Order: sequence, then C-alpha cells, then structure tokens
Amino acid sequence: MLGLAFTALADDASFFEANAAGSAAFPYLLVGGFHFARVNQLHTDTIALVHSIGRTGYGFSASVQYPHPPTGEKTVGGVAIFNVAHRFLSAYRFKGISVGTNVKVGYRDSSAGGGGKKHVVATADIGLQGTWSVAKNFGSHEPNLWVGGTVKNVGLSVEVDASSSGSSVGGGRTVHATNSSFILACAYQPIRWFLFGTGIEWKYNVQEFAGNNRFRYGVAFLLLPVQYVAFGSNVFLTGLAPDIRASAGVEFKSTWVRVDLTYTYESSGKNQHAISCGIAGFFNRDRRKHLEKEVYTSYLRGLRHYDAQHYEEAIAEWRRTLQRAGSFEPAREGIERATKLLQLNRQVYDFHFLH
Repeated sequence: MLGLAFTALADDASFFEANAAGSAAFPYLLVGGFHFARVNQLHTDTIALVHSIGRTGYGFSASVQYPHPPTGEKTVGGVAIFNVAHRFLSAYRFKGISVGTNVKVGYRDSSAGGGGKKHVVATADIGLQGTWSVAKNFGSHEPNLWVGGTVKNVGLSVEVDASSSGSSVGGGRTVHATNSSFILACAYQPIRWFLFGTGIEWKYNVQEFAGNNRFRYGVAFLLLPVQYVAFGSNVFLTGLAPDIRASAGVEFKSTWVRVDLTYTYESSGKNQHAISCGIAGFFNRDRRKHLEKEVYTSYLRGLRHYDAQHYEEAIAEWRRTLQRAGSFEPAREGIERATKLLQLNRQVYDFHFLH
C-alpha cells in the first residue's frame, strides 16, 4: 500500500520483501497470510510468522505461485525466506538502529507441456532501519520518523534446459546473477492522522549491468482518520519514461488483528491490474502492555514525589522505573534534576546552619 516508502516502515508481516531489519521492531508474535493476484494471470499466496526476543527478531515466510486457470499459463513456483534482525542503541526518543538479513530459496517451473524453463534461485537481503520520535503534535511515545535502506536479491539463479545466455555449467544448465536492487526510503508522521513517505530504488544486474540498470522513485501517504482505519496510496515512476505504478488501499487494525486490501495499477505490460489482501494476528500483546503500564505507573509515582519536593523518594522510584525499562529517558532526566535540587537544598541547609 505504501510502495517504496514501506522500506522505511516495515511494520507488518509483509516486511520480508521490504526491509529485512523489520523483525527487530516487533514486540509480539505476529502470524499473517496474504494473497496477491494479477488479474487473469498469476496468483501468489503467502504465510508469515514473526517474533522477537529482547532486541532480536526472527521470522519465516513461505509463498506459492500458481496460474489463473483460464489463461492456460503453466508457471508454478515458490519462495521460502528465513529472517533474523537485531536492534542496537535503543533509547526513548531515538528508538535505535536495526540490522537484519534474509536468506531466500526459490523455485519456478514453466516447463509444463515440454517447453519453458526451470529456475532454482538462492539470494540474500541486507536491511537497515533507524527510528526516532521527533517533532510531532501528539503524545504517543511510539516513533514517528523512519529511515530504511536495503540491498535485495543478491545471489544466483540456476536455469535448467535454458538456451539463453549465461555461464554454462554443463548438463543443459546455466548459472547467472539475479536481478538485484538497492532502496533508500524515509517516512514521517508529523500529526496523528497523517503519514507520508518517499523512496528511490536502483535496480541492476551485476552480470548484465549495461542492459539492466534503472531507477524508480515514488511517494506515498497514509491517512488515519480514526483509531482503527487507515487509507493509503502510493505512486512511483521508472526512469524518465511514462512507466507508472500506482496503488490505493484500506487497512483495518484492532488490538489483535490487522486486515488490508490494496489495488495496484501498472501502466506498462499487458496485465495492468493487481489486487492484494492480507490478514495478520497479534499475540502476546498483553505482556508488552503490562510492562508499559508498570513503567508509566512507576514514573508517575516518581513525578508525584518530585512535585511534593520529596526528591530522595522520587530518585528511588525512578531508579525502579529504569530497572523495568533501562532506556526510559524521562526517568533518567528526572533523576538528574532531582539530584541537582537535592544537592541545592543541602547546600542551602548547610549555609543556614553555619550562619
């Protein structure tokens, strides 16, 4: 729904193909299923599982591709993705930098009826994501600025019974480099109900660099008029040619489930229309919410002690806050201020005692 900008966000179970660093940001177990269909052509079904332990996330995704029966298309295939990511330097306003990698294994067979080709593909992705909580007019402690980058599909493809160019390895097989891409993207949410993003992609093939080297760039936005509904759209262009891809979609999200539906139009090619839908369930959210409640309750107790000028009690309470969440900077800042005021009060007391 957000196109290239989703490389920066990577915040749902479809992150595998957007940014391998995404799993490090999931504080709960996420299980999802997705269906993508080019009208009157190929269909793709995907299941995904994502979880994290501390600052380390991991996930698995499996996809199967099959033809739309009336077309007579015979191509079938599948892709399995294994993911791991870790978040570094996490704090309260700066949410940290995540680094992740995917290992992909794929298979495609279009040889039904005696023609066509078979492909076995092994590739890897590397992703990087940074998140911040900066200038915004709403009070959520969640991030509102995301920056992401990824190198995708770096690897090799083995083509069986191929007659096209490539480095022959004998037995009617050729090995060639896969088409890869490098993406940079950012997204920003200045107010609660509006998010926008942009991205640029460089698609290339190291083996056929001169003939397979192009740029794509695009913009996206997301409207969140109410708590449980979001509307999104994106458009991006390829080079300077009138090759346009545009999408529009809607998302419904509650505490336990997320459902989305997206329509995509491509100006080039004979199959210009595509539809995708997905559903994902969130598990173990209660544990996270319970910890957040404990942290904020402890922090507010410290604020009440601070307001009553009981600085020693405030410092002790905020230290307990940091035991639960070591990166909760408001408690750390509160300790610094309360310590200074406590020292000042002692200096004033000593001055009066001596005089």
